[in-house]
Amino acid sequence: MLQEGAPPRLDPQRKPEECLWLPRFVFIPAGEILEKFANGEFEDARLFDLRIQAEHLSLSRGAEYAYSVLASRATLYPHQVGVVCKVLAECKKGALLADEVGLGKTVEAGMVLKELACRGRAKRVLILAPSALLGKWVQELENRFGEKCAIYDAKARSELRRRHVNVWEANARIVCSIDTAKQPRHREEIAKVDWDLVVVDEAHRLRNASTENHKLLLALKRKVTLLLTATPMHNSINELYNLVSLVDRAVLGTPEYFKTHFVGNSGGLSLKNAKELRQRLQAVMVRNLKKGVYLGMGQKLTGRVGQTLRFDLTPQERELYDQVSRYASGEYLKALRANDAGRGFLLILMQRLVCSSSFAIRDFLRRRIERLRWVLQDAGNGEGGPRRSEGNSARNARIGGIGGPRRSMPDDEAQELADGAEGCLDGQLGRDSGLLGAELEELERLHAIAQAISANSKGEKLLQAIGKLAEEEPDAKVLVFTEFRSTQDYLVELLERAGYGVVSLNGSLTRDEKEAACISWRDDASKRVMVSTEVGGEGKDFQFCHILFNYDLPWNPMRVEQRIGRLDRIGQSRTVRIFNLSTAGTVEEHVLNLLDEKIGLFRKAIGDVDIILGNVAKAENKSFQQVIMEIHAQAVTMEAEEEGKRFRQLASKIEAARRAFENGIRHINKAVWSNMDLSVWREVMGSKLEQHAKVDQERIRSFFLGFLETRGASTTFLEKDVFRFSPPGELAAASEGTARGVVTATFDPSAARKNHSLELVSFGSNLLSAAVDASRTRGACAKKDVRLGRVPEGKLAVGNELLNFNFKVSIGGLVPEERLVPVTLGLKDGSPLRLPEESIWFGGIEHTGDVRIGREKLDRMYERALEMLRLETAEWVETVKEKCQSQYRKEATSINEYYVHADDALREQEGSLQRQCESALKRKNEAKTYDAVAELDKEYMRLRNQLARLKRNNQRKRAQLGEALDRERLQLMERSKITVTVSLVNIAYLNLAG
Repeated sequence: MLQEGAPPRLDPQRKPEECLWLPRFVFIPAGEILEKFANGEFEDARLFDLRIQAEHLSLSRGAEYAYSVLASRATLYPHQVGVVCKVLAECKKGALLADEVGLGKTVEAGMVLKELACRGRAKRVLILAPSALLGKWVQELENRFGEKCAIYDAKARSELRRRHVNVWEANARIVCSIDTAKQPRHREEIAKVDWDLVVVDEAHRLRNASTENHKLLLALKRKVTLLLTATPMHNSINELYNLVSLVDRAVLGTPEYFKTHFVGNSGGLSLKNAKELRQRLQAVMVRNLKKGVYLGMGQKLTGRVGQTLRFDLTPQERELYDQVSRYASGEYLKALRANDAGRGFLLILMQRLVCSSSFAIRDFLRRRIERLRWVLQDAGNGEGGPRRSEGNSARNARIGGIGGPRRSMPDDEAQELADGAEGCLDGQLGRDSGLLGAELEELERLHAIAQAISANSKGEKLLQAIGKLAEEEPDAKVLVFTEFRSTQDYLVELLERAGYGVVSLNGSLTRDEKEAACISWRDDASKRVMVSTEVGGEGKDFQFCHILFNYDLPWNPMRVEQRIGRLDRIGQSRTVRIFNLSTAGTVEEHVLNLLDEKIGLFRKAIGDVDIILGNVAKAENKSFQQVIMEIHAQAVTMEAEEEGKRFRQLASKIEAARRAFENGIRHINKAVWSNMDLSVWREVMGSKLEQHAKVDQERIRSFFLGFLETRGASTTFLEKDVFRFSPPGELAAASEGTARGVVTATFDPSAARKNHSLELVSFGSNLLSAAVDASRTRGACAKKDVRLGRVPEGKLAVGNELLNFNFKVSIGGLVPEERLVPVTLGLKDGSPLRLPEESIWFGGIEHTGDVRIGREKLDRMYERALEMLRLETAEWVETVKEKCQSQYRKEATSINEYYVHADDALREQEGSLQRQCESALKRKNEAKTYDAVAELDKEYMRLRNQLARLKRNNQRKRAQLGEALDRERLQLMERSKITVTVSLVNIAYLNLAG
């Protein structure tokens, strides 16, 4: 019960306003179409059919319909379809997607985005993710769902800022690092945009309400929020509250209510009222477990196993490694002291290059030497020192401060920076020709050492290992990862010389070339090995392969997990075998030990590896790779054992962080998840979803081919579901293929899944959208001969003349719905007749006779059609009204509970202080001495004054709560209004032919 002065409650059972539920009809003027018809401006009957089919395809379906079953190239699993159906039907403000690692949360989020986009509810989308995953998001959304997004890195923002006041309004779909977005300048601009959908990957970074990440989400205006994390809790149940409240604050009530009602102890690791909590979480959270998903599909749970292949360097290789390490380490420490970010980062890159191969460091040194010679020649000509190009400045901008974490690079950006490093390394040294000359002399010496090496021990070790595997599993595909293209070129040549069929994949290839490479490797039995740079780790599905070689290792564990995740993912039927090449006595050996022994990356998927390592590096405000390089650089100048000692110390810290993390997870699993099933499952095969998908796939096929036919486009079927066509002008901007004058496409998602170079013509695709838009501009009036496959109601005789009015009816409110409603009237007397929709919309037979109907008669027939439309739709409108009332009651209850709980918390504060006052007064009255009475009187007065202040403050808070409730009540009532919008699509004269 609310106290006096508390906000009034919404009564969910009472209709807020009777007039609220009276549908308001809005009729879009139809004069233009009626005038055309009266003037005899008839168009081809096929255009009439296409127009109505286009309108049908553009209708917004209900929550029970899953567009993504047809509109996705991804292999969709029942739990993922279950997620999207639940989010659409039950989670109006979004959801916390907390599936275990490896179950495809990115795909689930992509499906939700696609569903909202197909319903016109995802015009502005913001995706926030760790910097290392930005490229993955862009690739996955484009490859699987055809949704293009822009990465907002420093370079992109800099270019956009020249043309836009607020760069966050320049693109509709944005993928950005959360560390960038939370910076004050960016947060202020992002907060000005009205976002339809905000997605946060690795959302465990928001679990603490006091962090800037959490505050960023609070500041954003967003209609739907998706939070993705495998671990919504780690240390306390309160972390779960913080995440859920970002999606929908009403679900778990106020913080005070949640703590008193659901948290069992002060540590937040025990639970009260678990059944009620589960019921509340069902409205906003999904958590599928691997065991349940695989069991449901009748598949065995697969895993991963790692194996280290150790080897020694030859004397020449050892000399190269030691000399480059000494140079890079010394220069890195200088850069560290000077806080020279660009030079510091690229010296780390130099160390990674020499760990990769002699060829990678050789090519890097060659380019650097050429750069220095040019600089010195310029200086000798009196033109000063090196000039930094805009490209170099952009690369430096991407690096960030040397003392702070920087983003990892998408695609092959590590290679890009290696290619352009000679410009970025100039720094202050470039101003002194004497220093540059000394550097040139040293680099020429190092290059000579690298140039003398023609083979690598690591490459030979790889060759031996693949040869052994060829004996064990002769048909198995093998994926080899390296960071650098020089190393890749060497490996491709090495393997081909040994007789292996090799496919190469890197960031220099076009999208079509990448796709062709992947298909060739998958389908061609002679192509056994793929050698890929980091581009192969983003947005690709390689479940058909279970053998992976890490030829070199990124110093970012999330990058390594991405590599493995291309194979170790749902749909993999074999244990994934991971081979790591380890060079004895190098920094790479220490990195491998950290990833394998201390983190356990090659034994199981680690969803929160960034948290484990972040806790280790946080104290020094450095990234993981900066910590590694600093240890290595400092150890090079010390005793030989010092490097191993320092890495063992780092290993101990990582192991302690991992154990603390795992212990916290175990506690949470036992306290919360063991008794709380939040999984979902939705079969497609054999269900209504499959039936709907088959029907709509055939409708899309019929419509699109009909569209091409009416435009005179040449169409050739290459296979059953694959066709090639010359795009008409109306599709000019809809596909990359249109620029080449030919498009190869399919209507079948499974065909598009196998071959990503095919255009998928389906819901949400540019090709279908362009054809729909073009078709809706023509075909307003037609005259048709209709041949009926069955006798309709009314037993019409051949020769009857009819008028067919097709209406689009959109019901707006809390549960919006749309339909196409045909109304057919006898031309002679206006009597209503029911004809099969397929006869009206798919006939397309041109009537050759003359048709003339005056405007006055046509207007009467139109008014009659509207009367029949009201009768036809009355039952449907009433059903939608009942759905809206039900949704209103649900939302009103949720709003009401939130404010009741808020008031309860205020009353509890007052009650607690009131009891303290009464206790102090009682003790005062029972006191025996004057001093005791005086002391207790002071305490009582202090508490009484404190209570009076609290009541005054709470009175203000109650007034604020009342104002907030009024606002939400009015907003809810405004959204609850039911509007029925009626628009005339087209009119046809129908002649019932024999």
